[in-house]
Amino acid sequence: MATLARSTGFIPSTPAEVNPAWCTAAMQEAGVIGSAANAPKVTAVALEQLGGGTGMSGDTVRLRFTWDDGAVDPAMGALPATAIAKFAAPLPVIKGLLESLDAYAREIAFYQTLSASMPLRVPRFLGGAADPGRSAKANSRINKVVNGLPAKAQVAMSVDATKLLRPSKRRYALMIEDLGDALTVHDVVEPPEPEHLQLTLGELAKLHAAFWGRRELLDHGATARLVCPTPKLYESVYDGRVREQMLEVWSSWLTPEFVAIADDARRRFGADIDRINTPLTFLHGDPRSDNILFDDAHTSATFVDWALTGFGHPAYDVAYHLSASLDVHNMGHFVPLAQNYLRELTGAGIALDPSDFWETVRATMRSMLMQQIQAIPHPLSSYGDKNLEDYWAPRLFHALTETAPMVGSPIAH
Repeated sequence: MATLARSTGFIPSTPAEVNPAWCTAAMQEAGVIGSAANAPKVTAVALEQLGGGTGMSGDTVRLRFTWDDGAVDPAMGALPATAIAKFAAPLPVIKGLLESLDAYAREIAFYQTLSASMPLRVPRFLGGAADPGRSAKANSRINKVVNGLPAKAQVAMSVDATKLLRPSKRRYALMIEDLGDALTVHDVVEPPEPEHLQLTLGELAKLHAAFWGRRELLDHGATARLVCPTPKLYESVYDGRVREQMLEVWSSWLTPEFVAIADDARRRFGADIDRINTPLTFLHGDPRSDNILFDDAHTSATFVDWALTGFGHPAYDVAYHLSASLDVHNMGHFVPLAQNYLRELTGAGIALDPSDFWETVRATMRSMLMQQIQAIPHPLSSYGDKNLEDYWAPRLFHALTETAPMVGSPIAH
């Protein structure tokens, strides 16, 4: 099992704690600079804030380095002038949520051990470390206890998100290549044009083909079970709290057909999670368009935010990406774009049964819909006067309707 290279010494937990000594040591450990006594050293570091809203899953800044006078390192290449540094979110409930998924440590593990072998463009790893956490076995035991509680207890514990998602004191610090400010990011409010998604789906096909059948990654520190480890908790909360709130909050557009789709997503949730986690290949896990950087011409794309990676069914990445990145009025592009992904995967030498693919596409969107509905009582992401679920949920409902002919009726078995 691949584990993190965790430092036993100082780890900055916030941008304000970053110092030249840590930057130097982190880059030495990552192999960015040499470790000899006369190796280059950072003598000063300046912080620059980057833009972001309350939906940010971490605290991200730009670091600007000052090196020893005339410092060069011929064996290692050019010294980076800047880096992007990522830390845990300052909002406790968001940190607690991401820690429940071990997302911060997973991203550091990805950059430490897998990023250099990616078949697509990712930022270069410049250093990072995390405090040790609970073992996978300990987390599994806790999740089993929570998942097995009576429904009333599960509903009660979900009322106060600050108590349910308490953060630990673990420290996380990650430095990656600074790609500059010239690249374009499309968020959920203004997603890319449909034709630009052919490029990103092609990149996902490269990723999936490159790691196809690498089952040893199931035990890798960068991967974890996708969606959630406590499906019965979600089901109980849907029945006991959020279904009624869903009907009220989304009453202006929630049709009876959509309600039936939501109820079906609740009924299938556990089975859908099992299908999504069919161990076929390595997945990005969070390929929303705001985790992708495009050049101005949209001829190249760089995937960032590798915090929710997993080893499962590739249809998960495809359905996640398209359902979040297509406006409702562009949802007619979903099926052609997904079919193009299948052709790209076939062209890379991977044969995937279309029926299995489409069943898993819909399983993914049902599971994502369950997650977005769960967020109604506790909105954690702000996009102006709306939250992520206000944008994504309508797209999921329409995408499920759009893809129904591929496998049958919207709620068919």
